[in-house]
Amino acid sequence: MSRATTRVGLLAIALVGTTLAVPSARAAVDPASLVQNGDLEQGTGAAFTCFQKAGFGSAGTYSAVPGRGGAGRAAQLSISAYVNGTRKLVQTQNAACAPQVTPGQQYDLSVWYTSTIPANLSLSRHTAAGWQYWTDLAKSPAVGAFTQRRAVTPVVPAGTDQISWGMGLSGTGTVVMDDFEMFPVGAVTATPPPPPPVADTGVKNGNLAAGGAVPTCFQPIGFGNHTVQEGVSPEVPAGTTGRSWRIQIDGYVSGDRKLIPMQTL
Repeated sequence: MSRATTRVGLLAIALVGTTLAVPSARAAVDPASLVQNGDLEQGTGAAFTCFQKAGFGSAGTYSAVPGRGGAGRAAQLSISAYVNGTRKLVQTQNAACAPQVTPGQQYDLSVWYTSTIPANLSLSRHTAAGWQYWTDLAKSPAVGAFTQRRAVTPVVPAGTDQISWGMGLSGTGTVVMDDFEMFPVGAVTATPPPPPPVADTGVKNGNLAAGGAVPTCFQPIGFGNHTVQEGVSPEVPAGTTGRSWRIQIDGYVSGDRKLIPMQTL
């Protein structure tokens, strides 16, 4: 079941096991997702309209289970006795269902999932020669509660008119998927109204414009067992100026990461 994206301006955000940009890089008014039936509500039994079972090697079992928040439908894939290969659920690879793309463009992918083992995020592309494997993105860590997995595709190669992507497993385990979305990076469908005047919050350099690799009057902190990539980014909401702070966590086990105002006496 799809849920609208809302931009929230925050001074400090703790990040646990996902990727986040502050402020959000997505436009204030989202275009329609390019994934048909991304919430998986259409279909019967273990079949989901505009999605297909794919992969090779060890057999996988597909079923429909309650969706994110306990409502609607989600897709569950289980492999009980893995030997080799991979199994996945992807957009149906035909002209009617697979998302259309533009060569030279990148796309923002999003899916909510739970998984007992690290899950694959796999992409295929279509050219005049037919469908072919494109790439796998970084594995998504095992998570016990629905977590949003966001990723940006490589630049779409010349001659590509559609892509198909989804999640899968290469091991014994279970993954549940819901709410697939796909947007062109930087896409907007309408120009949002100009933001209201910014009130004096008492926070120096609140738009993160001043400073070098770390914004003036701010400090990145965190703890725990995970791999983190963080730093300033030019992504800001339409009609605003300054910079944002982007945090990406991979291989999450524990802890958090955040950017907070400098703590001085």
